[in-house]
Amino acid sequence: MRCIAIVLGLLFQFLSFAQTANFGRPTSDTLPAKFLLDVPSLREHIYKGIPQNIKEGEYERDAVRFAHNNACSITELISNGEVYSDWPEIEAYVNEILTKVMPDELKKDSVIHAYVTRDGSPNAFMTPSGHTFIHIGILPNFNNEASFAAVLCHELAHYYLRHSLNTFIKREHGKFDMGLFGSARFSLSSLNSIRNELQADSIAMVWLHNSGYSVEGMISSFEFMHRNERNVIKQREDDWELTESSHPLSIKRLEAMREFYNKHKSNNGKNFLVSETLFTTFKEAAKPEILKYYLDGISYNACIDNAFRFHLYDPDNSVYVYYLMEAIRRKCYLAPDKWNKLFITDNYYDSISVDNHRHKEKMTDHLFKKFDFTILKIPPSEAVKVKARFYWRDLPKFTTYEEAFVFFYNLSQALNCHECVLTNALSFTKDKEARNRLIDKYLAFTDIKHRDFAVCLKEGTITKKLNDRKLLCFNNFMFNIQQAGERVQVQYRPEDEKNVLQPVLDSVMLTQKSRTPLMLHSLKYNQLNKYNFLAELQNFSYTRIISQGEKTELHIFNPSYWEFLLENKVNEIEFLNAIYYDEYNGRQATGAEYMKIASSGMSDLFGHQTNIRTYRIFISSIRQVDNSLMKVRYGSEEVKLKTKDSLKPMLISGIRYELSMKEKFAKERDAHNKYNEEHY
Repeated sequence: MRCIAIVLGLLFQFLSFAQTANFGRPTSDTLPAKFLLDVPSLREHIYKGIPQNIKEGEYERDAVRFAHNNACSITELISNGEVYSDWPEIEAYVNEILTKVMPDELKKDSVIHAYVTRDGSPNAFMTPSGHTFIHIGILPNFNNEASFAAVLCHELAHYYLRHSLNTFIKREHGKFDMGLFGSARFSLSSLNSIRNELQADSIAMVWLHNSGYSVEGMISSFEFMHRNERNVIKQREDDWELTESSHPLSIKRLEAMREFYNKHKSNNGKNFLVSETLFTTFKEAAKPEILKYYLDGISYNACIDNAFRFHLYDPDNSVYVYYLMEAIRRKCYLAPDKWNKLFITDNYYDSISVDNHRHKEKMTDHLFKKFDFTILKIPPSEAVKVKARFYWRDLPKFTTYEEAFVFFYNLSQALNCHECVLTNALSFTKDKEARNRLIDKYLAFTDIKHRDFAVCLKEGTITKKLNDRKLLCFNNFMFNIQQAGERVQVQYRPEDEKNVLQPVLDSVMLTQKSRTPLMLHSLKYNQLNKYNFLAELQNFSYTRIISQGEKTELHIFNPSYWEFLLENKVNEIEFLNAIYYDEYNGRQATGAEYMKIASSGMSDLFGHQTNIRTYRIFISSIRQVDNSLMKVRYGSEEVKLKTKDSLKPMLISGIRYELSMKEKFAKERDAHNKYNEEHY
């Protein structure tokens, strides 16, 4: 329970205006055709790019495996809702920069293309097909195109040098395996990765310089990486420095880059070659997307750290204030003792020296004792751009999460952020009178997101409004063939859903009167928002949440989850995933045989009668049911199917059985939880 805070009556004289909150981009429900890649075509493209000497001899099968596995992964990644499929402006902008830095020897490769993903972490990666994935989280960390272009150069260099292919071959053939100790294997693998990174750095510097961009951009990008490394170390209790596991430390890479820059600074390029205006626009548009990613992903410390950093540059922006409040609320809802912990610095450690021995202990200074560039991840050169330097003047405005929450709530009202009123209301989990007063205030506004929820919460009809039904989402059916000791994933084809899966599921549902079926995969094409939300819910159902206070309730945790249940007329959403193995014996381990199996579909497996066939089924769910746990996670044992029996009826009876076992498991967990609540 959060105590009722005293209204401080703060005067926010630094505010220039109040603005309407924009909590993220509206998204389209339709996935454009260009995001539906064809596995065979992409597999062929990757295979053609593999050198002939690898496609022959002892590596022949590996080449086919490499092409197939990557084609399956890439097509899924592009179509699974993680890529911004309806933001053509940012996609076009990123690809124009990519074209600027691309060397002549790669410009004939028509498949090379960059996609921007919803991932809020600052990262990027290139695939063996030439598809590059740029996390939206990387953009706000740079001040110019040159820095961003340096990242693209680096990823292009990995593709040009075929690092992923070479690493795959070495790993599969034991090139990293020496001696009897795991450390030797790990060391050689690490050395290979580090060598790859340094090679990519060297080529990227030349390409960046030749493109006309300033080489200082590459220095700037690795200075950002160095700040990140220092920040990570400061959050670890037992580590004093990062080890070079897969990447060389940024400080070493910076030395080489500065040496290159000093040789070419007389002929240095420009910070912008495409558009400074577009860069600034997309950099700002990325910030709410990053915060939404971290909040939805239950990464509350990352959400708070980033929201506060963005807030320092733009204290008038109510979006950052909302995410600060909401992340603090959810963090402290799961662990109420955090209300009294130091804002942000409670996650960091200080290095202490006692009798010439170093050790670490939790920081005891509040954030505003000094302007700590490492914690804030702000480069010293940018300190002058921080508008909210008033936090470090005079007495601190707040020190704990509780005080910060009150401060930001008062600020949110000055900024006219209506959703922050509901966030404040939900922070009162036991004082219903205080909560209802805030709900009344919230309901008095016309432009609010959660009106029906707020009304039901005040009336106490949250669970009564929901139908006693389940939405059963059939998600991932992985069909695999075990051949020559290797798993070959059978590709997912649209006709398999219609001709194979749907008839199975229709038969399953004949006995499931309390369940409404949904084929999750089919939503990607014309109900993409629903698909993305269900994907978020499934991730949430998997995530282990440990509440250190009172019992966590779904509707308090996230009102949007309850609203989705109401919209779909259920009080529980189940996600069913299955893995099926069909083992082939007596076949040659050749690339041609692998390709034949990889090209098969699910329908091909239903006619097989092999010696070994097994499956496992996994069911997870979220629930809004009185006296019940919020989440259930159930997994079956491996089931071995009889040799001569037809696959279809066995799958139907197996799925029905596992659904009944999940129900039994859920009742046992609920009874156990109720007993603990009554006796402890």
